[in-house]
Amino acid sequence: MDEEAAPFEYVVNVVAHVNHGKTTFMDNVLEHLGVLTKSMAGEARLLDSRKDELERGMTMKLSPVSVPLPGGRITFLDTPGHLEFNSLTLSTFVLCDVSVVVVDVMKGVTERLKGLVRRAIEKDTGLVLFINKVDLLFKLSIPVDEIYYRLEQILQEIESVAEGRVEWEGGSVLLGSARDNWAMSSSSDLSLILGKPVRSKLSMKKAVGLAKQLYGLTDQEAVSLAQRVGMQPKLNIRTKPTPKDLLAHVFRFFSEFKEAILKKGSSLQNIFISPPLHTLADVVGVICANTLADGIVTSIVRTISTKALSVGETVYVLEPGVAATPEPVTVTQIMRFAEESNDLTTGTGLVGVRGLECKKRGVIALAASNEAQSFMLSQNWVDFMPIFTDVVQVDNASKAEAVRRVSLLSRCEPGMFCSVTKHNEIIIKSDGQLQMDKVKTDLEGLRYTHREQSGQYLESVERGEGLIEFKDQRYHITFLHTPLGSSPPPNALQLYGRRCYATYPENLPNELKHSISSLLQNGPFLAERVDMVCVRVEGCAETCKCYKALEPSLLQEVYLQSTPRIIANHVFLLITIPNAYVKSATAAIARSPATIHASEEVGATFLFRVQSPVQEVRALTVALRTITKGDCDVLPDGPVFFALLDSPEYEQALSDAIRQEKGLFERETLD
Repeated sequence: MDEEAAPFEYVVNVVAHVNHGKTTFMDNVLEHLGVLTKSMAGEARLLDSRKDELERGMTMKLSPVSVPLPGGRITFLDTPGHLEFNSLTLSTFVLCDVSVVVVDVMKGVTERLKGLVRRAIEKDTGLVLFINKVDLLFKLSIPVDEIYYRLEQILQEIESVAEGRVEWEGGSVLLGSARDNWAMSSSSDLSLILGKPVRSKLSMKKAVGLAKQLYGLTDQEAVSLAQRVGMQPKLNIRTKPTPKDLLAHVFRFFSEFKEAILKKGSSLQNIFISPPLHTLADVVGVICANTLADGIVTSIVRTISTKALSVGETVYVLEPGVAATPEPVTVTQIMRFAEESNDLTTGTGLVGVRGLECKKRGVIALAASNEAQSFMLSQNWVDFMPIFTDVVQVDNASKAEAVRRVSLLSRCEPGMFCSVTKHNEIIIKSDGQLQMDKVKTDLEGLRYTHREQSGQYLESVERGEGLIEFKDQRYHITFLHTPLGSSPPPNALQLYGRRCYATYPENLPNELKHSISSLLQNGPFLAERVDMVCVRVEGCAETCKCYKALEPSLLQEVYLQSTPRIIANHVFLLITIPNAYVKSATAAIARSPATIHASEEVGATFLFRVQSPVQEVRALTVALRTITKGDCDVLPDGPVFFALLDSPEYEQALSDAIRQEKGLFERETLD
């Protein structure tokens, strides 16, 4: 099993917000490999192979690419930039050495990007910052001082969460243009372009000034400089070099990043690079996620230092959140992630492995030992909390194929979970708003219907009282709302593990106790579970005021006369809106059932913290993206929780819809 590891392999995840240039970055890696021509690099989006990726212009899956180097290799993971696929991106940190963080200089640092940097720090991953699209500032004729100030602001925002792990002077910050194929850092060599030896470090301000000067060259100046730096014109393409050609020739994109990554990686110590400080005899590797290669589920695996996997080997996969002891599985195929995946008999480092029954992620071990289990639990896995629920209804003819396709997708999406009911329904739970779009793409050609079912509801009451009569004895019933954060009533009995409480005399007939319990389990208002309610029962003698003031009625009637309320599942959202759209976006939020809890201006954007019913998150997101022409972020912030609705109009409309759907009577017609 043990095998001497390659001299080095650094695994690098490339992370960014959507449209900040991450996939264009990867095009330049492919250009270095010769998969793309230099003229195609920055334009091809070659790693986006799904139909929906190409149509939307966004990455929706993990795409590993290995670059061989003398003595080893660097393997890049192109991750989804869109926050709807955040779970895929977060899953990669468990096996990466270095994270390249790409920031669009025009848009700045987003809250989601700060979250990714925090995750890198948690996993002790090396950081390399790339400030992209600097060429756009030159084309707008912005002065060098203003450009430098903007770059400094971005650097400071990243440093505020990076704990001092990125700095220009240390070579971990680069600026440039992925589209124009160039990058510069403090370690960039100016000797070629200046025509003389330069030994001093390049300052960020000088780098900006030099790049701006090169973009401003005349045709004749560009030709003259091209001759001096040894650029050879390419026949049949063009004979006159452009400024971006010069920059790409002197400050070669991949070369600059290779040096930054190698420098950062050489300072790291982890179980993938160095032999573990403690014995991990049973542990072989870590799975960060699955991907589909040629339609087959392939686990993205990284072996720990000094270990290897072999075809035909029997192993165990230990998965977080799975308590059952795993069954042994056999490795059927091992491949490298390159332009053409080549099969291996034995694999080390980052490889694709088939034959592993891994649903999402986990640890590969020779035995399901306590040591392997402890190692798996120590990996600080991210908890993925599904927010959205969708139901796909298929007919008998399509069921098997639909289940197969959705199951394959679910295994490759850490934040997606699916189950099948006996009524031919596929229940899909996910943590991203666009996950369902991927499902629809994969179900093309099959007959099915779809409905969203993200809203989950309980019922409660505000306050009410009444009399009920049982076997010639009257009882005073009081319903009280017990909101979150409040203390339970003294001596109250908690029911069903929820915030449902009851207080009643010891001699209360069991039949009444059962009636109260049944009502709290299935309320008469929405036929849903009751929560955040205390039922107080007291005996009522003829001398009590309530004896004459109230007429006896049914328990359900007392409940329905206590102002029933809906409790809905909610989530907090961090919403980032460009300043130009703040007024319209604020109005859109106000028109929705959501509530703004906080807001602040952050650079050229406004950041809102909003509480919204889960059922309305997609509609709110669509409205905000329409207003901002797609230039806004809506990011869930924390787990789902249940709360009363803030909008009376929305609550009334929702309760009417639910009652009508369930065929419930209006309270006025209740006998």
